[in-house]
Amino acid sequence: MAGGLAAGATAAAAGIAAVGSWMVQGVKDAASYQTLQAKTAAVLKSTGNVAGTSVKHIQDLAGSLESMSGVDEELIINSQNVLATFTSIQNKVGKGNDIFDQATKTALDMSTALGSDL
Repeated sequence: MAGGLAAGATAAAAGIAAVGSWMVQGVKDAASYQTLQAKTAAVLKSTGNVAGTSVKHIQDLAGSLESMSGVDEELIINSQNVLATFTSIQNKVGKGNDIFDQATKTALDMSTALGSDL
C-alpha cells in the first residue's frame, strides 16, 4: 500500500511540474508576442505607416494565414515587419488595392512551395 501511495505522489508531483512548466512557457510566449507587437508598431511608425495597415490588422492577417498554412503566426508577423519597410508596398482603399496583404500571402505561398523560411 505504501508503494502505491508513493507512486501516486510521484505521479502527482510530475503532473504539477508539467503544469508549472507549461505555465512558465505560456508566460514566456506572451512576453515574446508583446515584444513582437512593439516591434511591429515601431516599424509602422518609422515608415510613417505608408503600408496603410495596423498592428491589429497584421496580427489578424497572420493568424488567418497560420490557420490556413500551418506556418507560425510570429514568423509571419516578423516577415510582415520586413515587408513593411518596403515603402512602395501599401494597402490602399478600393477593391484589389490591398497590395501589402497580397504580398504577404504571396511571400508565404512562395516560402511554402520552396520549403524555406519566410
